Amino acid sequence: MSARSRWTALGVLLIAVLIGLTDATIANITLPAIETGLGASDATLSWVVTGYALAYGLSLVPAGRLGDRYSHKPLFVLGMVGYVLTGVIAATSSSEGLLVAARVAHGIAGGVMVTPVFAYIQVLFTGASRVRAFGLLTVVTGIATSIGPLIGGWIIDNTSDGLGWRLAFLATAPVGLIGIVAATIILPNTRSHKAGGFDVLGMAMLAVVIFGAMAPLIQTDGGSLPAWAPESFGIAIAVAIAFVYWERRRASRNAEPLIPMTLFRYPSFSLGLVVGVLTFASATTSIYIALAVLWQSGRGETALAAGLVTLPFSVGAILGAALSERVAVRLQRHAVTFALVLLVGGYVALYFLLLAEPYAHLLVLTLPIFVAGLGSGIFVAPNVSSILSPVPPAIAGGAGGVVVTAQRIGAALGTALTVIVVSTNPGSGPFDEAATIVASVRALLVILLFAAAALILNVVATALDKRSSPVESVQA
Repeated sequence: MSARSRWTALGVLLIAVLIGLTDATIANITLPAIETGLGASDATLSWVVTGYALAYGLSLVPAGRLGDRYSHKPLFVLGMVGYVLTGVIAATSSSEGLLVAARVAHGIAGGVMVTPVFAYIQVLFTGASRVRAFGLLTVVTGIATSIGPLIGGWIIDNTSDGLGWRLAFLATAPVGLIGIVAATIILPNTRSHKAGGFDVLGMAMLAVVIFGAMAPLIQTDGGSLPAWAPESFGIAIAVAIAFVYWERRRASRNAEPLIPMTLFRYPSFSLGLVVGVLTFASATTSIYIALAVLWQSGRGETALAAGLVTLPFSVGAILGAALSERVAVRLQRHAVTFALVLLVGGYVALYFLLLAEPYAHLLVLTLPIFVAGLGSGIFVAPNVSSILSPVPPAIAGGAGGVVVTAQRIGAALGTALTVIVVSTNPGSGPFDEAATIVASVRALLVILLFAAAALILNVVATALDKRSSPVESVQA
């Protein structure tokens, strides 16, 4: 396949990333409108955002393994078709139950749609071109997260509460239809291998682990965990242990595991995953929700204003993605640390500025928000490239599914805890604007702690394994 054809194929794949993340950031802005227009409860609002991320994460590894076994192209097209259809169902939902079901199905389709993107990059690109491809992916991520809140905010501000959030959910459907046609014509077929049966039991156990760990965080009421949370967490831990044993047993019998445990023998893979989980918990949906709630429900500003406040973060992420290859080449194994220093530094300044003056003007907050976004943009490409560099092409889809699953689990974890904090009344009086402001600022502190934990772990990991670096791994 020629270089031009590979980059053209990447352009088609990035359509999926564009519509998926645009939809996700649009959903963050729609929450107050859904609450008003549909009379939705806190749990429903949490499921709209976090339930989507949870379902997304559940579908990633199975989708990657199916793509490895059969072909990534039909899976990608099927995912895009399902994504457009479930988006339409969500937009036309007449009840909370139907909306939640549609959003969960939307998340599953999104996972099926996006997983092949990582597999294609792993198969089609090598060396520096792979870093550049991941950098372009991050640029598109920044573009999507910047236009999503603006599109959603503009639609909601110019329509009624009952109609605005519905139209916002339909915003990406036309682009999705274009992507379906383009993918059918342009994408090459990829098939890594056919050996072994599909690990259905492993897939079921992984679903139980993720659902058991995340469901109590989603099904909150006024910021409180449900009574069945301890049992759910306990089941998730027990099944996780059984899952590892089962996967190792399948591998020892030359049967294809859902997740090859040999992947975790590479320090760059296992430690990079944990750093990615913590970073995505702080630098994706959670920061947008905290600022959107603060601006709309706390400060009483418009949905479009709430979209504008996160724009510096998205612009920083775009610029950071564009610079990530140069930063990785110059700083090598310290590139991820540098990115996380920027992320933490921006969050520290933002938190203390809003702690001192919750009604601070956006211009005062622009620089720290931009710096945090810059760090998040630089982070992704060297982190993902380092994680995937030792992975053989034969299991690229499965490994890519693990990486994106970890990222989505991080995003879902950050989102769930952010929703819990912003829904918890910090005072003894009514939950009013003042209480919302306090809760939102506290949510920013939680987000900051996630980023700080990622930085500390990455510093320790780099010190323990000085032989590994994003650039050296990619070029190996």
